[in-house]
Amino acid sequence: MPKTKAKPAPKKKSNVGLKASKFTPVKAGGLRLSFLKRANRNTLVGVIVLLAIVGGFLIYRSLADSITSTNSLQKGTTFVSGNTLTSSNGTYQAIFQSNGSLAVRVKSTGAVVWGCGCGGLGGVRMLIGSTGNLAILNSGGSIVWQTYTANLGGSYLQIRNDGVLVLYSGYGTPVWSDQGGILVSGCTNPMAGMSYADQQIDRGVDNQFSNGQPVRAACNGVIRLTHLSGWGADNTFIVLQLTSYPTGHPEMNGWCMYYAEDIIPTVSVGQTVTAGQTIGTADAHAPSTVGPNPNTHYNGSMEWGWAANYGTQNPVTSSPRASGDGPTAAGYAMANFLHSLGVNIRDPFPVGPFVAGTHC
Repeated sequence: MPKTKAKPAPKKKSNVGLKASKFTPVKAGGLRLSFLKRANRNTLVGVIVLLAIVGGFLIYRSLADSITSTNSLQKGTTFVSGNTLTSSNGTYQAIFQSNGSLAVRVKSTGAVVWGCGCGGLGGVRMLIGSTGNLAILNSGGSIVWQTYTANLGGSYLQIRNDGVLVLYSGYGTPVWSDQGGILVSGCTNPMAGMSYADQQIDRGVDNQFSNGQPVRAACNGVIRLTHLSGWGADNTFIVLQLTSYPTGHPEMNGWCMYYAEDIIPTVSVGQTVTAGQTIGTADAHAPSTVGPNPNTHYNGSMEWGWAANYGTQNPVTSSPRASGDGPTAAGYAMANFLHSLGVNIRDPFPVGPFVAGTHC
């Protein structure tokens, strides 16, 4: 029989080629597609977040007064006599007056709504220095008035549409205001919105005001002493130990302020109070060791000062003082501190430290 020729075994198809030509691209493509989806998703989330931030900023800026060359003073720009800033709505104007003082007035009537109280001290120019401190200087370059905002980021001063002067940082954060002084947590202008007049600087700072006005805490603190018949001819007093202090002045932590003369305490010893809280009431006929205060200018007066010892009935006599009612280092220090918070101090005083004397 003829030999039957064996058929060659069929060649096996290579799976390698199939994997390389068919499966691998699909797999790789799937990986690429998955990666792109994730990348696009992350990008989309990032864009949404960015738009939210930008949108929020734009809304914030639209609600705030726009910064213009006519309503703001930039750091390093000199402001001299006759120079003005006008609010965007045209209602208010900040002016550097010929007597060397800064004032805010209603543009249409000229009525003054705020003043630095520094006229007649020789101020010839105002600027925001390199440290961010807004200051009025005399012809010799010495400071006659300032906001005490060095190293707090002050970048530009703006007169807002509500007539308030505000010093802002470069990020738009308020640093100082003519209504609140240094804008820090824990301290505030205790006389904001009140009618008063400074009387003199002696061992502390005397202010005159009307009966019934609130006596407020300047900073967060603890009431250490109250008395209805105390030091001097006609004094009652409150002693507040500070538990907060303006930014950059940690040396003030724990110091004691006294509020004396024509006041009625409305707080008790050991009570914790917050900045701006009412701690007493102005009363020209407050109980005293002698009788009612005969002052008739504003019906009454109050003295602020630093107390060296809150454990005595008479903390004021323990504080640094000179004989009589002449100005003292402690009085000047209190004037600098109150002025930094926005309290008007018209009695001239040298620029200096916020505290003086002995820690309580």
